[in-house]
Amino acid sequence: MTQPEVTSPENLTKLYWSRAPGRNINKFTGMASGVDLWFCQSCHRLEIPYIACPPFEEQTLTIPASEIQLREWCFNNSAETWKIRNSAMVEKCDGGIIVWDGNKGGTHNVVQQMIEKKKPFTWINPVGEQVWDCY
Repeated sequence: MTQPEVTSPENLTKLYWSRAPGRNINKFTGMASGVDLWFCQSCHRLEIPYIACPPFEEQTLTIPASEIQLREWCFNNSAETWKIRNSAMVEKCDGGIIVWDGNKGGTHNVVQQMIEKKKPFTWINPVGEQVWDCY
């Protein structure tokens, strides 16, 4: 399998979209700093609606000051906002694309839940620059 190029937000979003061509699928984002906000920006540029899903009110306290305005912009440009936990996003999805560096935390928890629920996902490891399809 050819490894997709995921070095830009647009390429990441195109990879996400290509997993279900022609399907009306929900695009959830946990609204954390970094890749989540990249995803929102590139969805907006590509005119793909997305759903902002902040898992908890205090998440704002974990966002670097340099990304607060961008995060607000992402909320303002989302198709919808659902205040749900990661477990609810896993329940509502048919599959996913997960950018995860292997560290413990919210994304680690999502990976574990996807495996437990036997939901397919593509794991992008930005540290090792590897992409795996996990089913």
